[in-house]
Amino acid sequence: MENVLRGQTLTDSNQTDLLIALDHLEGRIKSTAVLEELREKHVGFFTRRSTAEVVEQETKAVLEVVEARFNAAEINERELIALIFRCGNLVHEKRWSENYYEPEIGPINQAIRKVQKAHGLKPGEEWGLGEGPDEYKDLLSQWDSVYDRTREDLTLELCTDRLRDIVKRFEYQIDDMKCEGEQSLFQWDEKRRLYVLLQNYEREAQQCESVGAYLAASILIAASIETRLIITCLEFKEICEKGRKSLNEERKFSGGKSIGRNPLSWFLDDLINVSAKCGWLPWVESNSSTFNSTVLAQVLKDVRNGVHPGKKMRKKENIALGLEQYKDIRAANEILKSGLPARPKQK
Repeated sequence: MENVLRGQTLTDSNQTDLLIALDHLEGRIKSTAVLEELREKHVGFFTRRSTAEVVEQETKAVLEVVEARFNAAEINERELIALIFRCGNLVHEKRWSENYYEPEIGPINQAIRKVQKAHGLKPGEEWGLGEGPDEYKDLLSQWDSVYDRTREDLTLELCTDRLRDIVKRFEYQIDDMKCEGEQSLFQWDEKRRLYVLLQNYEREAQQCESVGAYLAASILIAASIETRLIITCLEFKEICEKGRKSLNEERKFSGGKSIGRNPLSWFLDDLINVSAKCGWLPWVESNSSTFNSTVLAQVLKDVRNGVHPGKKMRKKENIALGLEQYKDIRAANEILKSGLPARPKQK
């Protein structure tokens, strides 16, 4: 490669970084091509009548596609782990139904039936959750332990070396990652997806705060309060609609632009104004001061807009944020959260 790119002379350091970047993207292109080739193949399918061997063979083919999707950056680590364990569960359930683990689980089942019979339970009868003698509870704990261990061992057995290394790398976060990956891939309810997005923003804000990346943490906090406002509008539609109509009436007389019914299409300014109309951004009193939540929301909006360099330059704002400034942003976020109505109980 020449040491010149579009008229710009590259230093040795810049050229090294450029070569690394180009090499990375070339690798990604190849990974994407591999994924497309695998998708064109007939992966096959299995039914409830398929044997465990057939299910295992087809599941390994599915995992090959899953790994290719990860290599092509089509899914992230959480989604990858969720799919890996879905595949593992599928084969494990098939093996379990065909008594594959009978040598290990059989003696425990026999001991459980023996205890049930000794306490007068008829065939098919069981104690309720948390009920029964201690020896019965101990046997159930052994049963659960065998089930969980064989499922996890099988899942790792089905993985390639690379997938196995990824699972082991996150072994202390597996449950949370599986849950988030499942919701990301298979949860299509907008409100529930927004709650997952909110958790992600808040978690990464904490991670940024922990390493002193206060600008990044602040932008994520501002994004989280925007998400909370959207969720609140969706959860309390009737109140939100009244607030929207009231705002549109005001804008009609002032020449402003009216907003549609879907909060997901609103600007943050619209969310703040509608929320204020709904009474969700109240004045908050401390021992000696009173704080306007609407003004605090506008402050967080400006923080979020700090991601735009042009706006920062025009407003001549601080280029970086320090800990004390971040504390103000974090406090504003807590005050805003306190005014929003609690999430309705799910039916």
